Amino acid sequence: MPFMSDSAQAILCTSSLSYNYPGQADLHFPDISCMRGHHLLITGNSGVGKTTLLHLLSGLLHVQHGQVVIDGIRLGELNQKELDRFRGSHVGLVFQQPRFVSALSVVDNILAAQFFGTGSSSRTKAVVLLEELGIADKADKMTNHLSGGERQRLAIARALAAGPPLVFADEPTSSLDDANADMVYELLVKEAARNGATLVVVSHDQRLKSRFQYQIAL
Repeated sequence: MPFMSDSAQAILCTSSLSYNYPGQADLHFPDISCMRGHHLLITGNSGVGKTTLLHLLSGLLHVQHGQVVIDGIRLGELNQKELDRFRGSHVGLVFQQPRFVSALSVVDNILAAQFFGTGSSSRTKAVVLLEELGIADKADKMTNHLSGGERQRLAIARALAAGPPLVFADEPTSSLDDANADMVYELLVKEAARNGATLVVVSHDQRLKSRFQYQIAL
């Protein structure tokens, strides 16, 4: 994989990044340099490309123009197989509306994420993670038996299962009331810190602006 030796200080860097959907104007994004251990909030109104940016940063969309560099690796220079493998080991994703493998239990969803990211899995580690998030008693339940709050906790656990250095969260609080928004934010920050991960949140939720020292507005 391509390596950038000058990116040791930053876990995430972008430069001159833009994306085009057919028939639409290009989306242009500001340059990002996110240091290891820092937590970053990316804000903006609906339609400005927040989710597109997150998908580019996390490797769900291929880079068309510019660069995305994670942990010294240029994502645009990876083929699909390399990108899938890299994303599994380096990136955790928390979506606003999380989806799980419905045929698997709660703990098996965690084990699958562990295996995809690291090539091995540990039920003990998975259960410890569920315990930290307060849902260990649901380990052998099917995911469709979880409440909305429990599903959000499972989404966080799955994102952290492989110990990625970067965790991206897409609008994790926008549909929640104040109490649940605070709970999700605290869980994300606490668990990212516990796992030594850098957290990047993409959201238009104005309640989050007072929580983050580092912010970028689109």
